[in-house]
Amino acid sequence: MKAVLSAVLFLALLPGAVMANRLDLTEGDAGKNLILRQGDQLTVTLSTNPTTGYSWSVVGRSQGLLKQVGESRFVQSSHRPGMVGVGGRQVWTFLAVATGKTTLGFSYARSWERGVALVRMIEWPVTIRK
Repeated sequence: MKAVLSAVLFLALLPGAVMANRLDLTEGDAGKNLILRQGDQLTVTLSTNPTTGYSWSVVGRSQGLLKQVGESRFVQSSHRPGMVGVGGRQVWTFLAVATGKTTLGFSYARSWERGVALVRMIEWPVTIRK
């Protein structure tokens, strides 16, 4: 019992750690240690403007620990009628399906460009427990 209490206290005090049944992340959360339980849902929302040709892609498919639920979706920012080239947010949903440790990453680039440095890379270390 004492060991369990110590473990819970350690996790609660772990700097930058986040625990939840449903966790919503944005770019501002990049790099935080994520602690999930099997069955938890994770939503990632990143700013984007597809009219520039740039888009976010999931990298490092999480070794089967996180399962992407459906395709990502684009949510356009509010704008005046007739405006073109309006950006928005790209949203992914994942389900924690197995225990273990992995890294969930996203890269921001033009899919057709090869040999060009990424504009942005975001990663989260993820631990999934029972």
